[in-house]
Amino acid sequence: MWHFVNDMTGPDMRELENRDGVIYTPDGRNLWDVATEQYNEKRAAGEIDALPMEFLYKDYQVFVNEEWDKEDGCGLTIGYKNGRLYDIDTISEIGLGRKSR
Repeated sequence: MWHFVNDMTGPDMRELENRDGVIYTPDGRNLWDVATEQYNEKRAAGEIDALPMEFLYKDYQVFVNEEWDKEDGCGLTIGYKNGRLYDIDTISEIGLGRKSR
């Protein structure tokens, strides 16, 4: 879900304003609306295959309502470098002597 929203909109949704159950883009638009518009444009142009939007939206709502910590981490891109695991999409690393929180 995170990769889909990021690919469709650009900004990292984890860093955007989350107010009253809505995540806002830097210009004040509803992030899901922007992602859906971009998806529909790319789908109409044949640039992207059909996706299960209702399932993506359910995952999106988990993040919106419960924050990133409750999001299923299965979609994270994990790397290993210098003896540490890290989420490729962030700059923080977890390794010996370090905790995730």
